[in-house]
Amino acid sequence: MLAGCLAGVVVALLENASGQLPQTWTGTDPTEPAIPGRIAVLSGGDQVLARVLGGFSGAGFVMGIFLLLLLFRIIFKRDWLATTVFVVLWGVGIVNTPSAPLGVWIWSFSWASLIFIVTMRFGLLALFVMFVCGGFIQSFPATLNFSVWWAGIGAIGPLVVLILAAYGCWVSIAGKPLFRDEVLAARS
Repeated sequence: MLAGCLAGVVVALLENASGQLPQTWTGTDPTEPAIPGRIAVLSGGDQVLARVLGGFSGAGFVMGIFLLLLLFRIIFKRDWLATTVFVVLWGVGIVNTPSAPLGVWIWSFSWASLIFIVTMRFGLLALFVMFVCGGFIQSFPATLNFSVWWAGIGAIGPLVVLILAAYGCWVSIAGKPLFRDEVLAARS
């Protein structure tokens, strides 16, 4: 779960950073908002609640990715071949245009590789948490100027991600103390 939170934050940061790249690299205009749904969150509490609860609706998509990976591993019988086919098909499927700029191709294959790594190394739950955390961070407007009127609403996405990470940390220590008594006694 912690790995999924970290991967989701990385994906959201890379997605937001890709909006600042030159238009010749990505094919998009950096002056246009990358995610128009961010503005709808500012219209009230019902939109915020819809974004938070709607973030958990991607379970079917994640199960489809997991099933596709399983199917490729069964069909090709070799992990390296299944990996290659998945990354190539997923990367080409994201780009969807042969004349896309180089930055789009690099991003799509990086995204496909990250999906594969998170799924194979950490499992289905981490993949689901990756999509949820990335969606939370991208759904809410972010600012470092906390005096603007929408700063509180913009902090909801990262706050939900921090709560998920704290819960994952609490579950991972399984009721054991974070520091042993011997460690604390030796330092005093």
